[in-house]
Amino acid sequence: MAWQYSPRKDGSRRVIYFGYADLALSFTIHIGIMYKKKGIIESVVFEDVFDKTEFPVDRFKYCVRVAENASECEFYVSAEIIVPYGFQFQSCQSLEVFSLLTHDAQKTNIFPFLSRNLCKTDLQIKIQAFDDADANHQFMLYARPIVDVLSAFTNLFFDIGKPRKCVTLLNYPQPRKSMLNHDWLDGYPIVENKLMLPDHCLKLIEDIVQSNINKNKQFILDACHHFHSARSSQERDSVYSQTESISEIAMVLYISSVEVLSLINSSPPSNCPTCSQPQRRISSRVVEFMERHNGTIIASLIKELYNNRSKYLHSGRLLSSRSYNGTVIPQLKSSSDNGVLSPMSLAPIHNLREFTSFCIRAETYNEYNLTSNEYSPYSYNENIETDIEPQFRNKYFKFISKIYGYLQNKIKNL
Repeated sequence: MAWQYSPRKDGSRRVIYFGYADLALSFTIHIGIMYKKKGIIESVVFEDVFDKTEFPVDRFKYCVRVAENASECEFYVSAEIIVPYGFQFQSCQSLEVFSLLTHDAQKTNIFPFLSRNLCKTDLQIKIQAFDDADANHQFMLYARPIVDVLSAFTNLFFDIGKPRKCVTLLNYPQPRKSMLNHDWLDGYPIVENKLMLPDHCLKLIEDIVQSNINKNKQFILDACHHFHSARSSQERDSVYSQTESISEIAMVLYISSVEVLSLINSSPPSNCPTCSQPQRRISSRVVEFMERHNGTIIASLIKELYNNRSKYLHSGRLLSSRSYNGTVIPQLKSSSDNGVLSPMSLAPIHNLREFTSFCIRAETYNEYNLTSNEYSPYSYNENIETDIEPQFRNKYFKFISKIYGYLQNKIKNL
């Protein structure tokens, strides 16, 4: 069976079409469902596109009866979590990539775990499905967001291999409790040559498999997706030319991740007193969110990057001349914010990645652990800003961040 997948909804007839199927017939079948109301299917629709007389009605009725009587059964599905590092993260080759992520079957029916075995890392999940194809499909529905979460909690990027059927879940010993400080920011969460995952990360992964995702958790998963996409773009930046504007794309995705996170428990927009339309102060909401997690200095950096993102997306303004080829030739540009024409983007992408990852971990912790009177280990400490004079804080941080990012790019391209 092959599909020309082209979904379409015909509201007047209450029909949802999936597309056209090749069923080894001499003509093409349009397949869909007819519904009574939202969420209730009335019948399956098979339409002959060319109105052939030999339409096999009995065959289709039989297939529908078989599907109605089918029942789900257990499948054990596994796939390799690919760690595609040969560039920036050289030490990954010697890591036991993850600490074992297991479960206590007497407490929950969650079945994901990660294991280091024969130089590869496997994700294995127990699936309820109708057949092998359905099991692989269900597995990938869980695996993609799980890999996104792993990226956000480790500052790395991953891929998932082809799902394969296995006999049962392998029995690995319970891992040691994570000894990692929650509020780490720089680098990677490595303890004793392993990447460590905190309890709130494991709880989020469990909820993915249980389909126990509320509105706030969905915001977190969406933010993790943006983060992972940005992290992948950053890694490609190490092998492709700066003229590909990959750093700008990564910046857009990191800021978008923070924007999604800022929706968590946000207040509804107030209405304009003149036109009564909602006033959506998105930029202010993002800046306030970042200030709450990382302080005023970083919030001011995010404000500048948010504005750059808007200009890049909505008016096509590039963040650099994209002319870097190994040599920097200083040039002035009166229309730029700093008066200089930059040959490459000077946005502090590495810093932005770490701030965004920190916010994702903090919001996940708050979702699972924080009550109204509880102190979060991710809470921002205002004392880290006291060593900088107030009138110089924002400019100082911007300058240091840009120099730091520029030097990292230069070193990387040596």
